[in-house]
Amino acid sequence: MTSTSDLEQIKQAIAADPFSEDEAIMHAIAQDETLKVYRNEMQALEEAIQKASNVAVPEGLAAKLSAIPEQELNVAEEANSSIQASDKVVTLPNRRNHYIQLAMAASIAFAVGLSFTFFGQSPDIRTGADLAMAHMYHEQEYTQRVSRDVSLDEINTKLATFGGEMLQTIGKITYANFCFFENQKSLHMVMQTEQGNITLFVTPEDFEKQIDSHFQDSAFEGKSWKAQKADVTIIGEKGKLNEELESRLKNAMRFSA
Repeated sequence: MTSTSDLEQIKQAIAADPFSEDEAIMHAIAQDETLKVYRNEMQALEEAIQKASNVAVPEGLAAKLSAIPEQELNVAEEANSSIQASDKVVTLPNRRNHYIQLAMAASIAFAVGLSFTFFGQSPDIRTGADLAMAHMYHEQEYTQRVSRDVSLDEINTKLATFGGEMLQTIGKITYANFCFFENQKSLHMVMQTEQGNITLFVTPEDFEKQIDSHFQDSAFEGKSWKAQKADVTIIGEKGKLNEELESRLKNAMRFSA
């Protein structure tokens, strides 16, 4: 009989590499049907990610979705380079409409099976902050519609993919699922706190687009920090991400080297 601690370690190993045929993993699976089911689920997820990454863009769709007027692109470029010298917050003024447009484009792409593959390649996605904000806007309605109580065990099973663990929850976790940041498997979480709903992303450490430590638009702001094997980004309503909340989240999450 596999102990609880051993079971969690095996699940973490499976989540990190669903197709591993390591002798210890295969032996444990042969003795525990739940591990076999879990491995099948992780393999199906991995295959779905690969399928979404390799699907061909329908003819003409990319041009239509990326045809943002040159004037808007110039405005976006100016906004993206604007930095407040006082607090080093990367400010993205007047960009909310851009994010909403990108969210609509992503929804269309998702409907034809592109998921976030095309979404992350939009010409208006220039930085990690752009991508995080656009991703949050795109998923906002969906995460509210499917909200539920997510257990700490489920969260940690997913966090194990990034060498992470949540020691305790900060508020109520209502959504936790894998997502795509430019074809790279990441984790998207939503939690209800005293400061309102907070979106949290865990992205792999080798993610190409660096996410600014503090960024904002007209309605939301975000903060990010580096962990051992991943980067963590949180987004909430403007003015709600105080230092106490950030500190509590950092203390609640642990990442192995």
